[in-house]
Amino acid sequence: MEKLAVPVEFPAIGLLYLYREARKDAHLHAVAVTVWRGPDKLAETEPIPCMGMTNGQVKSYLHKGFGNVEGAIRHHGV
Repeated sequence: MEKLAVPVEFPAIGLLYLYREARKDAHLHAVAVTVWRGPDKLAETEPIPCMGMTNGQVKSYLHKGFGNVEGAIRHHGV
């Protein structure tokens, strides 16, 4: 029996990791972002601690972090 190889175009996806305890009322401890295309990791940020940051500061960091990740995605031709 012949096996066929069918090429697959994987979209790039970004995953946001929110580090906190499992409790509903737990505070956000850290955040990180990774970008994948299929099984290949294209970019990632290091987790940064968020303890003591306001919601606005966390949002600002995420906008900057996603901007850096977008640059990495463009670098990989996505």
